[in-house]
Amino acid sequence: MKYFEQLKFKDFITLIISVIIGFTWVMISHYVLNQSSYRFIAFSVLIMLLLYFQYWINKPSKIWRYANSISLILLLFVILLSIIMHVIINNDLTSKILHLLLLCFITGIMPYLIALIYMLTRKK
Repeated sequence: MKYFEQLKFKDFITLIISVIIGFTWVMISHYVLNQSSYRFIAFSVLIMLLLYFQYWINKPSKIWRYANSISLILLLFVILLSIIMHVIINNDLTSKILHLLLLCFITGIMPYLIALIYMLTRKK
């Protein structure tokens, strides 16, 4: 546990709410935005806002360890959900593999970017 922060109940609740909002956006964006590039841009902005609120609400003491924990949880969730949706339900992961890789990249790197922004903007 040297590289990870132990998450509290409040951390999990805000993370679950953020994941629900993010997943809802992913499902709705297919109908609102026609091009996948626009969906990824909108998804990235939404994830940035949700993660910033995650940091702002929970005020972690060890920000980089917290970012490691959040990143790992979100990456595992994205991979699991992608496997369920594309392999089990649609039986076709090969056509979505680039989307999955981009989604994993965005989800994996965003907690660190937002941790940096949070460190620069928080009041001491």
